[in-house]
Amino acid sequence: MRYTINSDTFYLKAKNAYLKCISSDENSFLRKEIDIPIKSIILRNESISIKFSQNNEDSYVIKISINLLNKQDRIIGNYFYFEDHNGNAIDDMLVIK
Repeated sequence: MRYTINSDTFYLKAKNAYLKCISSDENSFLRKEIDIPIKSIILRNESISIKFSQNNEDSYVIKISINLLNKQDRIIGNYFYFEDHNGNAIDDMLVIK
């Protein structure tokens, strides 16, 4: 079975999910953990990985990784967005360094 992905689409979904995550009122504590203004964070595409289910090759999870950088181009954190084989968001994770 051959799979084709459009990486731009996945990165765009992940970046939109990051913006939703960081701007959510229930996640306001995240803005306090980051020591620079949120608007100055640069998002850089890192990687896309696909993990297939061992029991069902039509079932898989896509993990999109984005680096968060400051203006000095130093990585200050990572955002991970996960979606299932149907394109449904299933999880996300923000890691601040």
